Amino acid sequence: MAAADIIRTGLLWHTVGHNNLGIDALTRANIQILGRAAARAGRRISFVTLGTEPKADIGNIPDGVEIGPRLSLTDALRRRSSVFADIGGCDLVVDIGEGDSFSDLYGSRRFVMQILSKMAAIRRNIPLVLAPQTIGPFASPLARVAARHVINRSTATFARDHRSMRVLSEMGITAPTAEAIDVAFRLGHSPVRHPGSSLKVGLNVSALLYHQGYTGKNQFAMTIDYRQMIETLIDRFTAMEGVELSLFAHVLEWQTPINTTVSPEDDYTTSRDIQARFPKVRLAPAFTSAIAAKSWIAGMDFVISGRMHACIAAYSTGVPVVPIAYSRKFNGLFESLGYPFFIDGKTATTKSAVETVMTWFDERNGLRSAIAAGRELVEDKLNLYEDRLVEILRSVPGSDA
Repeated sequence: MAAADIIRTGLLWHTVGHNNLGIDALTRANIQILGRAAARAGRRISFVTLGTEPKADIGNIPDGVEIGPRLSLTDALRRRSSVFADIGGCDLVVDIGEGDSFSDLYGSRRFVMQILSKMAAIRRNIPLVLAPQTIGPFASPLARVAARHVINRSTATFARDHRSMRVLSEMGITAPTAEAIDVAFRLGHSPVRHPGSSLKVGLNVSALLYHQGYTGKNQFAMTIDYRQMIETLIDRFTAMEGVELSLFAHVLEWQTPINTTVSPEDDYTTSRDIQARFPKVRLAPAFTSAIAAKSWIAGMDFVISGRMHACIAAYSTGVPVVPIAYSRKFNGLFESLGYPFFIDGKTATTKSAVETVMTWFDERNGLRSAIAAGRELVEDKLNLYEDRLVEILRSVPGSDA
């Protein structure tokens, strides 16, 4: 087909307007990168998202993006979903796995849908690109075999950290792979200026960690008492002269009207409840998109966060940030950047975590310098990803407009 034809691109496991602003960030940023790559390749491109449930009022949908059917194993098995037919109507499928869902870590149902959706493209001979994401872990031998089968039949696979590259190497992958980095570093924003001369500290309370995971029983085997750490940090920062502490949410489940109970993922309601007990702390507005969140974060002087994409929003705008890591996706990403200023919640004590955060607050200029040194590496890794996309887009036949 003529190169002028439109490349209809299925954005698998991407969701515009997801209540988890990390997924919204991945989606919007990858659309930006793909759009730039298409322009460089001299191709026209359109998108259909094939992700999970967005919130009721999405707002600000990027140009050229169609919101497709949601991914649901139940709907797929009952033949009530058109998602596989939509995949079949694409010229290219780009799969970001919601960042870290290409794993059996989150249960068999989620992993099965990850595999089935990828195979829907492979079986139809549609080029499948696995965009920068965490690869694995794959605990069961069967999951490892299924993942290897998919990756070896993909056009290209991009890991977002060196630990994921190690997993690919250990799996004996023979298809093209490369180490890039999380695409959310490229998410656009318009910095918000916060009034007043006080130092602005943003504290993201991860409801998932605050409530000890979905089980409520220390699901992530953390060695720190996250709730105690958060409340101690609030006491310490609100007692300081010239410091203004604000809680902010990066997952806002309450915005979905169908929810009748508070989700263990709901940062906003959790933060609001904490503020009621700590009246000296401020509460940031409920962000409507990842762009709005990043714009607010860019106006902070220091950030602590248990949500990885809130950390990326801070890092990519030059704001000193202390991530609270509970899985290897944190460790792998920030180790890849040569940024050691994170708390490993699976090895640290609560007391050492608090004292380390306070020390790094005092030394925040050093964190800012480390970020400046790492941002060139971020650009190099994302340029590698974009360059490879240009090559792929040049080779993909399009569809009639």
